[in-house]
Amino acid sequence: MADNDSAAAFWRMEGITKHYGGVTALENVDFRCEPGQIHAVLGENGAGKSTLIKIIAGVVQPDSGRMMLAGSDVRFSSPSDANRHGIVCIFQELSLLPDLTVADNICITDPPKRFGMIDNREQCRRARELLARIGCEDVHPMEPVKNLPLSRRQLVEIAKALGRKPKLLILDEATSALTAADVGKVYALLRKLRQDGLAILYISHRMHEIAELADVCSVFRNGRHIETFPKGLHGEDEVQRTTQKEEECDGGHRYHLTLRVTLTRESLESQAPSIYLRRVRRSGALGLHIQSSSRGHETRTLCPSSY
Repeated sequence: MADNDSAAAFWRMEGITKHYGGVTALENVDFRCEPGQIHAVLGENGAGKSTLIKIIAGVVQPDSGRMMLAGSDVRFSSPSDANRHGIVCIFQELSLLPDLTVADNICITDPPKRFGMIDNREQCRRARELLARIGCEDVHPMEPVKNLPLSRRQLVEIAKALGRKPKLLILDEATSALTAADVGKVYALLRKLRQDGLAILYISHRMHEIAELADVCSVFRNGRHIETFPKGLHGEDEVQRTTQKEEECDGGHRYHLTLRVTLTRESLESQAPSIYLRRVRRSGALGLHIQSSSRGHETRTLCPSSY
């Protein structure tokens, strides 16, 4: 059964672990994604999302574990190697060369050639076609990238990725610099790619984008894959609680720690309270210590005693 399950998954990772010195970025992670789905990856900073997509995209190699593409074992030596297998990643840091034209950037890995030379006419035609596909007809293929605003550069980056004909497309905060109108165009494009059978990994901290686009969500925390679930199974508040990092109290117990502070108009007009975390004496518990001129001192226990 396990072999059949592995063959059925388009992309599958088993037991993936990655260390950076003494820091564990990913720990024994199992993960999979399927064609025709937008798969959201959620987690706070340091949860392991970036390491996950860098391994999939061939930027770094795992220390241990197994990766399978369409049922066959793979290990990518570089992003170019991953691209040849149909895996393309749009990172948050743009890869465009500012002094080259839009067309040069879009076709940089595989420019059309004629008589051994780059065919500029065909390159412009190809770039114009890809730009139109993402609703970016206002950008001229011969315009130097350095003359474009950031929002247009990000769309050019997406067009460049589409030009590589991906089977698995990874987007890392791909809408962070886009206008509201351009975000709508990207949403429409991703839905069309999903209908065409692409597997899409979508990394974003914007919960409204996840609700708008995702079919499946995976939560990562502290380098571990916590849960994968279909959209709608958990509410937004529950998902956010799941992504929060764990704090360890004495005794080895782990707790989610969330601190919300509300200052009223009256408290600001008098004296704002001083709020900080402290270890409660003798109990070994973690407490929230509140001090103000009107209320004196108060300690509220957040974690139970370890004794």
